[in-house]
Amino acid sequence: MLFANHRPDQLVASVVDKPGVFVLGGKDEKTGQIILKVVNPGDVPLETTIRIQGTTKLIPKARVITLASDKATDENTLDEPAKVAPVESIFDAVAPEFQYRLKPCSLTIFRIDTAPMP
Repeated sequence: MLFANHRPDQLVASVVDKPGVFVLGGKDEKTGQIILKVVNPGDVPLETTIRIQGTTKLIPKARVITLASDKATDENTLDEPAKVAPVESIFDAVAPEFQYRLKPCSLTIFRIDTAPMP
């Protein structure tokens, strides 16, 4: 449900500066939000630069949903049903280009509000 609940309607060009890190950016036409999905498949945290192209009217405060684990082999079990579970937080330094530290073995979703066009 994490991917289905955060699906953009229109793609927005977005890039990260680290090889092996994957990003998909888009716009939710109903809310006007920019949605970024960033995957760090590696087992170490990464300080990254994320660039969102084609939009400059971004509100700096974004909702962030992170699904992460220390090891790629971690999974939920009956004994630990929430070992790998989404965690929500707020990130308040969004810009057309910004720095973010990705957790290891993670999917990070940014929901970024945009300012109305004049």
